[in-house]
Amino acid sequence: MDMYQDLLTRLEEVNRSLTEFFLDATYSEESFLATLKERTEETLKTVYPEGWAYLHGEKNFYRLSEIVLAHVRLYDHLVFDKAVFKDGRNEVTSRPITLLRSFLQKRSPTIHPDLAEEMVRLFALLNKEEPRAIPTRGQVQEWMERHPGGLDADVIAWRKKNKERIVDLLIRKIDERGSKEKRYTFKPGHSEKEKRWIVDGWWREDRFHLYFALRSTKELDTFLGNTLDEETKRIMEEAEAKGIPIFVT
Repeated sequence: MDMYQDLLTRLEEVNRSLTEFFLDATYSEESFLATLKERTEETLKTVYPEGWAYLHGEKNFYRLSEIVLAHVRLYDHLVFDKAVFKDGRNEVTSRPITLLRSFLQKRSPTIHPDLAEEMVRLFALLNKEEPRAIPTRGQVQEWMERHPGGLDADVIAWRKKNKERIVDLLIRKIDERGSKEKRYTFKPGHSEKEKRWIVDGWWREDRFHLYFALRSTKELDTFLGNTLDEETKRIMEEAEAKGIPIFVT
């Protein structure tokens, strides 16, 4: 099967109605673009208003579904079709929609495989139905029970144990700094019990955690109970070697 027939077959499989519109030669290029843009705009306004709001400045990108994003993508393609952009010393014309239509109507001999693949995926998403099934309360409860929660007794216990271990490390860190520091130091003669009580009070201060932020892979691994996997440590150590800072609270 040649590239033309393969692409046409795939497009028809995922979105026959849109493919037929691209094949309709009764529209001029200008009227085709205008009609498709008008239809897409109407769909965004009436069916996917969150997508239309995003196009007009609302910062809701991460709340958009892939179907909404597909319509936003198509609208962008149409708005910027034939727009000229500078690419270094060259000028590049953006026209994915007209290129696809020209190829499907056999007015262009070829199309870039990457563009063809993108269009197949876009056509598929544009024809996909938005999932509307809302889980029941029982289903949600069942899903929640699969995982430990912050109010579970065992979770509370290991959190407490972890905090005690981290407090021990912080006490050691403060002791090693000595009394020259102005903030977060112990007075001479404080017992271990008193030190724990003092650190527990500081624990509720944001500045305390920022002050003792962990700034190396080795220190982070120590505070995590030596649980960092080798791959993560390797990546972090390479980042450190390149001068990328580590700052973990």
